[in-house]
Amino acid sequence: MPVRESGLLFRYFDKAICVIVAGLLLVALFYAVTRTSGIEKGVDKEEIAREIKQIKERSHKEPPAIEELKLVDKVRPRTKEISEARAVRDPMVVPLPVVYEPQKVATNMKFVLHFSAPLDHETIHKEGDEFLVTIGQHPVAGDYSKVELESSLWPGEIYIVGKSGKDMHVYPVIIGSSAGKTPYRPIELTVRQSLGSVLLAFKPDPKVKAQRVKVKHYEIWRRDWDDPLGNFKQVATVKPGSTSSAGGEEPKQAGPLAPRGPRLPGLGESGLSEFQRRLMQARGRTAPPGPEATGGKEETKQEKDVITWRDSSSTVKPGSKYAYKVRLVGANTYPTEGEFTDPVSATVGAPLDIRFTLTGANNVRFEVVKEINGEAQKDSFWVCEGDEIGGLKVKPGKGNVNLASGYRLVDFHPQVRDPETGARTSRVIYADQKGVLHAIYRNQKTLDYLWKKAAVPSYGGR
Repeated sequence: MPVRESGLLFRYFDKAICVIVAGLLLVALFYAVTRTSGIEKGVDKEEIAREIKQIKERSHKEPPAIEELKLVDKVRPRTKEISEARAVRDPMVVPLPVVYEPQKVATNMKFVLHFSAPLDHETIHKEGDEFLVTIGQHPVAGDYSKVELESSLWPGEIYIVGKSGKDMHVYPVIIGSSAGKTPYRPIELTVRQSLGSVLLAFKPDPKVKAQRVKVKHYEIWRRDWDDPLGNFKQVATVKPGSTSSAGGEEPKQAGPLAPRGPRLPGLGESGLSEFQRRLMQARGRTAPPGPEATGGKEETKQEKDVITWRDSSSTVKPGSKYAYKVRLVGANTYPTEGEFTDPVSATVGAPLDIRFTLTGANNVRFEVVKEINGEAQKDSFWVCEGDEIGGLKVKPGKGNVNLASGYRLVDFHPQVRDPETGARTSRVIYADQKGVLHAIYRNQKTLDYLWKKAAVPSYGGR
């Protein structure tokens, strides 16, 4: 049955909805108009204009100056931990000063502080116990980064403060009877090896120990002869009584020319024992030249004072010439750095290493490895006392290969104890090109990378 429209609301439903929505919109509009008109009646327009004018005037004025703060007291706990001068910046507006490593000086002495920038003369002042030092010349010899001072008779700590532009500089000074020692330069700087790498050796001056100088480290400077400017550059620092190498690599063993064991007592002027010298003369051989050696405990004690450092094959090139010099950096000295040694030079040769694997009745079998034209060549040689270790070898496809080492066999001992392990082993004594004697034990080698590059397999021994 069909549905029929009936009733007034049913017939005019859509028109009723439109009338209701229109009424709501009129009510909202009326509320908004009355709201804005009420705000305008309660606001003073002249007051708003005065506020805007004041804001514009303040925006054109310079910002107020920030008063500098004395920050030395805040920096004091850090001064002993800072190893070099550096600018420390606060993340806020006020900059922190440039703080230097404390300078230690003796009482009643004149000294000079070297700042990293020229200082304004009027800003230099003291903070702390002012009677401890007297400020002298500034600039020093026309250098505004240097300030001359004189310490008093009393020990203590004081801060020398100055400004350079916007930066403040703070230089702590520690005065004491144990400070201000002389940084004596090292002695007996020599080149012990120049095959593939350069091995340097030097000794501290005996006055360093006698006067209780505290050595922070030794600086090693190198000059590359191919450098057109010919300037020395620092390449390493070495701690007292250490053996190290360039690049921070600690060698497992000393180089072929470095002392590998205690020298034997009873050595003559040629570096050989009387028995060895007579034996070589009886065989018609000439003993290798060598420096005077006293031997015994005294020689071993002197060797302990030697500091060695190796400029490894990764930083020097075969065929290139280099010069080296060394200076002491003290922890209680003035000045902190001492004078340089006289430079020594070395031309780097091809990398070479030796080891022995067998001992016979009157001879020893050695293996020699040498880098030739970038390729490691290795072979074995039977050597008698007085003979050179290595020589010419015929290689298939390469012809004669020169594996001469320049070392000579002096003596061999078939039954000794290894000083590190205590095991029974063999030992040989050989002389280098300068006649210096060295001891090595069976299968002892230095340049591991060179042996790995060698094409010929190594031989074992019993």
